[in-house]
Amino acid sequence: MTTKFLNVSTLRPWWFRFLVLFFLGVPALTGWPLNEISEFINQLFPFELIEAGKVADLASWTIYTCLIWLVVISSVGADKFLEYLAASFIIGLTTALLGAAMRKIFPYLAGPLSTEEVSLKMFNLLLVITTVTPYAFLFINSFSVKSLICKLKETKGKRRTIGLHFALFLRVFQHTSEVVLKLMAIWIEEHPQLILPRHRRDWGEKWYSSANICPWFCSAVLAWVYATMVHTFEPIPCMVDEVKKIDQHRSPLDG
Repeated sequence: MTTKFLNVSTLRPWWFRFLVLFFLGVPALTGWPLNEISEFINQLFPFELIEAGKVADLASWTIYTCLIWLVVISSVGADKFLEYLAASFIIGLTTALLGAAMRKIFPYLAGPLSTEEVSLKMFNLLLVITTVTPYAFLFINSFSVKSLICKLKETKGKRRTIGLHFALFLRVFQHTSEVVLKLMAIWIEEHPQLILPRHRRDWGEKWYSSANICPWFCSAVLAWVYATMVHTFEPIPCMVDEVKKIDQHRSPLDG
């Protein structure tokens, strides 16, 4: 069993937990104090590479990433953290590699950036995604929909209706995160190399066979989108029906 020395989901009351998680995500949303840290690093190491390639920005984001990962792993444990990290790395690698490839094929997309600057920009994008994704998983799963509904049963009026709708909204997001992680496990089993298909032996028969990666990538993206949508929307009618039953149930405070 993994020791959790800082379980954010156990912080009470719920609004304090929300504030802790919110302020933890402020640097990703606003850039503060990451920009100040970057400027400080620039002053310590005023190399041309840092000024041109934004290495100082990477350093500040790396510090923030380590903080987020520490909070996540201490809150959910190593096993769940690795699941979050696997999903974020797949999303990040796919986005960064696709962005770099598009800028290589269509140089005008890179604008005035050099090849080194584009590489650093894509690496920074990978770092941002692998930071924000585990944080998002932690945020939406740190609140219990069941506990919220139990408390709402004792309320009445608009507060109860709005609360139940919020509970449904939160549960849908939690279910989506569960779906993504399950699909990630299936994807890794089907494609151990993650960004390359398992069955591609016939790709070496023709000189142009390597171009098959393009239609395969497009079909893989579409399959991910469709699978995520289907598995996310499938239980929503049951969730809505359950919320309606709870909303129609008269609590002792309804009189």
